[in-house]
Amino acid sequence: MHKKFYIYVFALILPFSAACSGNGKIIEAYDSGNFDTVRKLCGPRAEKDDPSCLYLLGRMAYEGSGAVSNKEEAFKLLEKASSFNHRHAQLMLGLAVIQDEGKIIPESEGIRYIQSAARGGLYEAAVVYNRLATRLNLTDEETKEKDELVKAAAEGGNSSARLAAGCMYCIPVSSAAECSEKGIPLLEKAAESNNITALRSLGIVYYSRNEFDKSVEPLRKAAIQGDGEAAFFIGRIYMAGGGYEDAYKWFRVALAAGFEGVKPQLAVYEQPEHKGIKDDGIKRYAALEKIIERNRMILEKKAATSDVRAAFLDRNM
Repeated sequence: MHKKFYIYVFALILPFSAACSGNGKIIEAYDSGNFDTVRKLCGPRAEKDDPSCLYLLGRMAYEGSGAVSNKEEAFKLLEKASSFNHRHAQLMLGLAVIQDEGKIIPESEGIRYIQSAARGGLYEAAVVYNRLATRLNLTDEETKEKDELVKAAAEGGNSSARLAAGCMYCIPVSSAAECSEKGIPLLEKAAESNNITALRSLGIVYYSRNEFDKSVEPLRKAAIQGDGEAAFFIGRIYMAGGGYEDAYKWFRVALAAGFEGVKPQLAVYEQPEHKGIKDDGIKRYAALEKIIERNRMILEKKAATSDVRAAFLDRNM
């Protein structure tokens, strides 16, 4: 009896171990650009309705990995993976439908796929659904559910969700008690990832609360990554404190990033009596510009890399 039991358990473990081993080979092949190998390994599994392989093959068809992009095939594979509740497939399909402007699948249906992924507990989907919810005529109950999904994702440690939830508590009233007690701690956590939007949001919330000493550092970190709005606000802080040369360099960063609202501030430096300040500010900006360009190159390199493991296995990142 015991021998049969062990044989049964061993028989269950074998296919599980083989699947795990196969997953590693598939992910390694994808990350190294060996897409023919991915198709060879994933094809038989997709034919047996394996949602992870359906997702990955759909993703490859959409991206044109090693072949010409085929949206129709991608949507077909992603739809099938989505039917098995593969949340990353649902999220990707929803985003692809919106990108496609509803030409193959109605846009409203695409958003519903994202909603399903969010309800399934995928943190990224909760953040995207929160951003897209304005396109849907949500009921009060659905709006409440959406907010709870974002807060749950924030509690789960997702940086983007922490940002979204923090903004819920602090916008439009940053002086509210909930902003101090819940919003700012979430924004501070989100900013730890060095995310530009999180850093800028935290800095502006502090700025709006007149806590300028606390706003400088997150704004500076966002600005040296090339964020124009953050650079504008840090320039305002320096100008108010009499640091006109440093204010000028940050205003120039804001202008270079396309932040049009900075032009009236820069116009002040064109007055003849401010020539010396402007000349010094130009030198400081030239040094800062090199730092920002280097940071931009680093960010672009990071964006070019992908971690497909979590998505393939349908786990939260």
